[in-house]
Amino acid sequence: MRKLSTSLKLRRPPNAAANTIKKIKNLFATIRPSTTVNLHFSFQLNGPPHLGTLFSLTSLFAIAQMLEEKGLKPKIFINILENAPAKIFTISNRKYAINFSHLRVNGEPLIKRYLKPYQFIFELLAKSTNIKQSSLLWYSELQATPAFRKRLIYMLEHSE
Repeated sequence: MRKLSTSLKLRRPPNAAANTIKKIKNLFATIRPSTTVNLHFSFQLNGPPHLGTLFSLTSLFAIAQMLEEKGLKPKIFINILENAPAKIFTISNRKYAINFSHLRVNGEPLIKRYLKPYQFIFELLAKSTNIKQSSLLWYSELQATPAFRKRLIYMLEHSE
């Protein structure tokens, strides 16, 4: 068994959720009631959901429910990164990948098969919290929006 380096710093969903929850209390002091709060969740669709994804999704809907109870109007946006590599090929010592969005199994895009359990989870969480997701957006669609492009250019111009 390989030993992990003690200098390795991992940033995992529970840490991100903890940071979000610490900051969310400050949100109530600065946001007026009836204000819409957009919550975005992005994930790479490359297989069935794992525990970290389930934790993050559950936290997302719980935070939205808490915001609604405080008089705010949460909107949930789910962004799916569909270009995760599904298969790696080596041709003439160069590696190439076929993405999940292009890989088919028995004529069905593999990505649609992987989306089914997520859709079940979205519906279950929406029913449990009475919070509906506002949109499901593929990452290629998200990247094509003017707002995304503008923000990306800003980030590149201000990177350190």
